[in-house]
Amino acid sequence: MFGCILIFISTFLIYIWLAGRVSWDELFSALLASSIATFFWFLLEKDGKFEDSLFFKKFFFKKFLKFLLVFPLYLAVFLFEMVKANLDVALRVISPSLSIRPGIMRYTIPELKSRALQLLFANSITLTPGTMTVEIEDKDFLVHRIDVKETSLLPVLLSLLKWVDEG
Repeated sequence: MFGCILIFISTFLIYIWLAGRVSWDELFSALLASSIATFFWFLLEKDGKFEDSLFFKKFFFKKFLKFLLVFPLYLAVFLFEMVKANLDVALRVISPSLSIRPGIMRYTIPELKSRALQLLFANSITLTPGTMTVEIEDKDFLVHRIDVKETSLLPVLLSLLKWVDEG
């Protein structure tokens, strides 16, 4: 029951925050969306007890709270890396002397066990200009790069996600 209340309140508050204003129609929409999200969450619970669900035992307290702690730093580092990549791509466009050697590289990252964190990392790679995640195969990431000579792959972001995924 605790999980349903938590899901309802958090989705309701996030909806109102993203709406940017508080009016009766937004409150009704937030109530409806939160109710639907809570209903589907309730279906995922085990025997109606959130404490017995696999999510609660293996993810919620450890990884989710760690992720909430790390997320502001992750976002700041990601934005910094994105600005760096934008400048790099812009310099390559206006300066033909800089090399462009596109290709696909395979990165094996065994430390990320959670599929959700693998997806977050893959999306972070894709959102960074000059790189694109083509495929994730188990622990291998196939990444298309604008220059295959560069081998680092967002190392600070990866270390933050590894910290969240451990334990």
